[in-house]
Amino acid sequence: MLAVLAALAVLFVMLLSSFYIARETDHVCSGHADCPICQQIHICESVLKNLASGGAACASAVIFFRVVRSIACRERGMAAVRTLVTLKVKLSN
Repeated sequence: MLAVLAALAVLFVMLLSSFYIARETDHVCSGHADCPICQQIHICESVLKNLASGGAACASAVIFFRVVRSIACRERGMAAVRTLVTLKVKLSN
């Protein structure tokens, strides 16, 4: 349940950051380096970049561990075989 809440929070942050950037892209900028809207847009962009690279790293790790697990199972002869027993089918007459 906690993982679902964390995923929803990340999704919420990503959506709000994207909407804020889209909404404020054409703001009237004073041209100064300390424009608060430009600074906020920069922060939102960095948040989106960090979340994207974190998601890519997580996906890479999941793929890596699945490949390693499947190789290890094949070497041990423990390939996942679906039988009636493994599927827990009740065999009654």
